[in-house]
Amino acid sequence: MCKAIDIPLPNARFTRSVRATTRLEPKRRTIPLSRQRHIIGRYAPGAGRPAIPFESHLECLAMRAIHEQAPTAEIQSQPTTLSFVHRDRVRTYTPDLVVTMGDVPQLLRSHGFDFVTFIEIKPFKRLKYLHPLWPLIVRILRHTTGVPLIILTDRDLATWMAREVQS
Repeated sequence: MCKAIDIPLPNARFTRSVRATTRLEPKRRTIPLSRQRHIIGRYAPGAGRPAIPFESHLECLAMRAIHEQAPTAEIQSQPTTLSFVHRDRVRTYTPDLVVTMGDVPQLLRSHGFDFVTFIEIKPFKRLKYLHPLWPLIVRILRHTTGVPLIILTDRDLATWMAREVQS
């Protein structure tokens, strides 16, 4: 589904050509920007479930940690691409994952997860290099899809795993 949006945001100009492609159904999507050149492996969530491609070891760890907290969660890699115009340039953003779950565990809820959540995965040390349009991307994605976008870091995952060991 494509939606044309026209919302007032500072330093941004939106026209009818601004689209957010939102494909949240469980179809497997071909990744258009990298043409899957960056895929380094596939995470197997369990018997009878399709393997999920990942681009980094950190993405694989994130999928494993999410499945440990919510075993029935559905995870899709690079589920949608957001296209928007900012200062007369077309920009695109593709989240790393989308997670869909029927019941959100408290630990995930405390990190901003909802029943459907877009996730960007970054090493903690790279957060300072986050794209300058990040707040705009978060607002546009939330406005067009109604789905939150959160960042998970290696520190978040280490904290989750430490809690699992203590339990």
